[in-house]
Amino acid sequence: MNNYELLLIISAKKDDDVKESIIKKIEAAVKADKGTVSEIDRWGVKELAYPIKYQKDGYYVLFNLTMNGSVIEMLEKMFNLDENVLRSLFIKKEVKKQTAKKEKKK
Repeated sequence: MNNYELLLIISAKKDDDVKESIIKKIEAAVKADKGTVSEIDRWGVKELAYPIKYQKDGYYVLFNLTMNGSVIEMLEKMFNLDENVLRSLFIKKEVKKQTAKKEKKK
């Protein structure tokens, strides 16, 4: 299992029910593959840098996920088929290993 961040931009013109249903679908898909959703950060409506699908505003949601990489492909297909999802971005978070540094004494 790897740690990922998912940044999702949903159409701001849609109702809150539609936005929440998309979030619930993502949670269900991750949990179906024995993954976990550790945090969902709803950033809210923000202005886009450039129009996407003729829209100037988007509803941003950031997920912190622990899952297998195979789920990413399935989620991306789901996003491509959903007209309410404007953009998505998966980022694999690297786990930093703590190394013991030996200091040389003179």
